Amino acid sequence: MRPVDKGKKPEINFKRYQDAEPYLEERIGPYCSFCEMSIRHVPEIEHKEAKSQGGDILLWENFLLSCKYCNTRKGVIVKKGDLHQYLWPDMCVCRY
Repeated sequence: MRPVDKGKKPEINFKRYQDAEPYLEERIGPYCSFCEMSIRHVPEIEHKEAKSQGGDILLWENFLLSCKYCNTRKGVIVKKGDLHQYLWPDMCVCRY
C-alpha cells in the first residue's frame, strides 16, 4: 500500500463531498488510494466510514480518492467507529 498524505483539511467548508476531489487529487495525485493505479477517468471520493453506516459525508478525514472499479467493488462496508479495524493509506506510519 502506497502511503498518502492528504494533509490538513482545506480552508473551505464543503457543500458536497464531490467538491473535495480537486483538493485530494492535488495533494495525493491522480491515483487510486486502494489499487494505486493511475485514475484515467473520473476519480471518485471514497468514504472510509460508509455514508450508509453513519460515516460523516463531508468530513475531510473520511475521504480518500478512488477509481470507479475500487469504489464499486469494495467488499467491506466500514461502520462508523470501526476505522481502527482496518489499515488506511492516509493513516500509515511507514518508514523506508
